[in-house]
Formats: sequence, structure tokens, C-alpha cells
Amino acid sequence: MKIGVIADTHGVVLSGVKEIFHGVDQIIHAGDVGAKCVIQELQGIAPVIAVSGNHEPEQIEGILPDPSMIALAGHNILLTHRFVFAEWNVFKETAARFIRMADPMPRIVIFGHLHYSVNEDVHGVYFFNPGYAGADPYEPDPSVGLLEINRDMIRGEIIPLKS
Repeated sequence: MKIGVIADTHGVVLSGVKEIFHGVDQIIHAGDVGAKCVIQELQGIAPVIAVSGNHEPEQIEGILPDPSMIALAGHNILLTHRFVFAEWNVFKETAARFIRMADPMPRIVIFGHLHYSVNEDVHGVYFFNPGYAGADPYEPDPSVGLLEINRDMIRGEIIPLKS
């Protein structure tokens, strides 16, 4: 299964997203959608699963509460926006231990909020943050992610967007 992963759009879908997500089976938005039009535009590419962020200015129908557990391609996935508040490299070991205690244990954690990307397996938990995909020139370079998963394999890729 091929999944397009996006986060922190803050009300816009930047150019290049449609081309990168062309042919994906599913799109996951990890919060701070920003506007209904973002979900509508992404749904024109593939079905969308989204979780609420901390800056949602309007009610968006069908958006999941933060956090939510979903299942895709034989994997439990924890989908959340505000998973990590601290520096990732400092927090990742603790995060993996914490996640391994959950029941059911998610194999994948997809999150946003940091505005920089994470693509790393830590002690059997695959953490994936596609980075920031909004239009603020003061933020890091925008990016999205692609996840390819099946029962036996998880492979992630972070793809920069032209700003």
C-alpha cells in the first residue's frame, strides 16, 4: 500500500503535492489542516484520513480526534498531531518505550507539529513525520512524505516541495 503523508498545511495545498501523491492508495494528514478546502483538494487525489491539530480554525467534517488509532495494510498506526514537543533526538528512545507499552501497540506512529521531518525506526516502532507543508516563508523548507507498507515491510521517504 502506498500512502501520501502530509501535515501542517495551515490552509493551503502547495504546488507539487498532487504530482508527488499521484497514484497513492491513501492520504494521511497529521493535523493542522487549516481549512476544509485542503481536505477537499486532497480527496481529489485519493481517500483522506486526517487528525485534528492544534490550529484548526473551523470544524472539518470527518476529521479524527487527536490521537486516533487506525489500521492499514496489517499495521496498527497511531495518528496524532502533537506527539513530540521536545527535540526529537532527545525524546525518541522514551517515545519508543512508551509506545511499546500501548495496547494494541502501534507499529507506526505518524505525527506532525514539529515542522521538520522524522523517518526512523526506533526499537521496532516506525516514527514518521512528513515535515511542514504550509506556505510560511519563515518555516523550514516544506516537505511531504510517502510511506510504502505491507504486512512485512515499512519504507518511508521525505520529499521536499518547491517553495
